[in-house]
Amino acid sequence: MALGITIYNILKERYRHIFFMMMVWLSLTIWGIFSSMTIVYLDLDFSRFRHYFFIPLAFSMSLLLDSLTRESYDPLKLTFVAIFSTALFIYSLDPNMTNYFFFPNGEVTLAATGSYRIAISILTGFTGILYFAYMLRIYLKSPKNLKLYASMILLGGITLGIGGPLVGITGINVIIPGIETFFTAGGALFVSISFVKQPKLAYVLPFKAVKLVVIEIKRGITLFSYNWIEKEETVEDIQFTAMISSVSKFIEEIVQKGGVRELYLEKATLILDTHSDSPVSAVILTNKSNKTLKNALSRFSRDFFQDYSKYFSASIDTEQYKNAYKLVKEHFPFVPEYKD
Repeated sequence: MALGITIYNILKERYRHIFFMMMVWLSLTIWGIFSSMTIVYLDLDFSRFRHYFFIPLAFSMSLLLDSLTRESYDPLKLTFVAIFSTALFIYSLDPNMTNYFFFPNGEVTLAATGSYRIAISILTGFTGILYFAYMLRIYLKSPKNLKLYASMILLGGITLGIGGPLVGITGINVIIPGIETFFTAGGALFVSISFVKQPKLAYVLPFKAVKLVVIEIKRGITLFSYNWIEKEETVEDIQFTAMISSVSKFIEEIVQKGGVRELYLEKATLILDTHSDSPVSAVILTNKSNKTLKNALSRFSRDFFQDYSKYFSASIDTEQYKNAYKLVKEHFPFVPEYKD
C-alpha cells in the first residue's frame, strides 16, 4: 500500500524525497516476497536473495534522509552503508551462515547466523535508528498546523525505524513469528500518507522561508508580498524593498556583471529572480538557499510577469496584484507556514 501511494504521488508530483521513499518501500516489498518464499520452500537461495534487498533499502534510506535535509548527499553515511552491505554480501556466500531454525510451535524456517546475522543487524539497525532520528527532528521542527501529520511521521519512525529492527534483533519474532513485518508495514504506511497529504513536512528541515516580495527595482516599490511566518516576526516591506532595490542597482551599475541572483547574510539568504524583459524582481528571504525553492521562485516569477506585465508601466496600484497569492499557492505548496 505504501509503495502504491508513493508511485501514484510520483506520477503527479516529482518530489525527490518521494522517489527515494518509493525505492525504500520497493526494496521492502521484494524482501517480503522472498521472505514468504523462503518460509514456504525453505530454499537457501531465496533466503540469501531476500537479505540482498536490505542493500538497496539502506542506500535508498540514506539518500531519502539526505533529501529531507540538504541538497547534497552525506558521504559518511553512504560509506558506512557500503561497508556493511559488502560484509552482508560476502558472508551470505558461506552456506554455513544460514541454518534451519525451529520456532517453539515446531514450525521451521531459514535464519542467518554468526557474522552474517551481525552484518544484517548492523545495517538494518543503523538505517532504522537514523530513520527514527530524522522523523523525530521533523516532528520537533514542524509548525503547529502540521503537527497532526508530523505525529503520524513520528509514529512511523518509531514503528519502522525502531520497532521492526528491534523485534528482529532481540528475537521477539521467535515468540510471535512475523511480528516485525507488521511494525515495518505500519510505519511505511503512516509515513507515506503523511508526506503525500502534507508535502510541506519534507521541507521543514532544509530551509525556513520567511517571505516573498515582488519589487519594482527602479522605483523601489513593493508590488506584492507574502509571509510564510507571522508578519510581526519579519522585516517591514518598505525597509526590505528599499534595501533590495539599492543593493541591486549598486551591484548592477558598479560591477556590471548582470543582476543579483543570491545574497548571503550571516543568518539568512536572499534569492532573487528577474525576468529578462521585466522591471520587477521576485525575492525570497530564507534562512538557507535551496534548489527546489529557487526553481519554484523562477516559475512564480515567469507566471507573475505573464499575468501582470500589462500593469508595470502604469502608475503603481498594488491592488492590481493582490490576486498573486494564487500563484504562491500554485508554485509554493511545499513551503511550511509558521502561523497559528
